[in-house]
Amino acid sequence: VRVFERSSGWQVPVIVRPVDGAAGDYFGGALDLAGDVLVVAAPEQSSLTTGGPGRAYVFESDGVGWKQTAVLHPHDFGGSG
Repeated sequence: VRVFERSSGWQVPVIVRPVDGAAGDYFGGALDLAGDVLVVAAPEQSSLTTGGPGRAYVFESDGVGWKQTAVLHPHDFGGSG
């Protein structure tokens, strides 16, 4: 996912990636940005052993860059997987 920032013009985008991402995860299939917190869905992300139902990744900006701070799994919220 490319994050563009505007400060007296558009800045070169920063690219955020999940630590455990892989081709075919569809990382960036959906996202939400609120202030300095970015949540990015990877609906096809799965574990090789469990075939999980996707994940959402939380990134936070510290004003210098974006860092992954959490990974949300459907079972964290009572979903299957």
